[in-house]
Amino acid sequence: MEKNNFKVMLYIKKDTENEQVFFKTDGQRFSTDKTIKLTVDTSYGFSVITRPPQIIQNISVMGTNVNTTEMTGDSSSLTYTFSWPSTGTQLTTKGKRDILPVVLEVKDNGSLTMNLQIKFYKLEDKQHYTWGTPLNHIEFECESKSGTSFVDIVKQTYR
Repeated sequence: MEKNNFKVMLYIKKDTENEQVFFKTDGQRFSTDKTIKLTVDTSYGFSVITRPPQIIQNISVMGTNVNTTEMTGDSSSLTYTFSWPSTGTQLTTKGKRDILPVVLEVKDNGSLTMNLQIKFYKLEDKQHYTWGTPLNHIEFECESKSGTSFVDIVKQTYR
């Protein structure tokens, strides 16, 4: 069975003034140990970089397709950017976490699902959603095997 290994770097910023997003480490209380802090009714800018270059045919966030822009940096990577508005999302209940599924349809490799653990805050709650570690990006080490329609995440690292 033939394998294809590649990396995906996922960057998230608030669209307004390219503002930083934060995350915190929760330990083993939830499905993953890291939680990304977002606000409701906010537009976010995402960048997806693939190394080596992978053609992404479609991207969806929470089940909704987004319009992407492909930019070629060099022969070692491809970058896709898109905006996603959190309009209509509900505040996350205290002690709970939400999952934000970001799905990439990667040509010749299949579907890559990145389930991001999220906590949604009110816009006015800046003290809480800016507390933690600034999120530069999340790096996903990926592997696809011929004959399958999905991509496995081998390792996920917050940077």
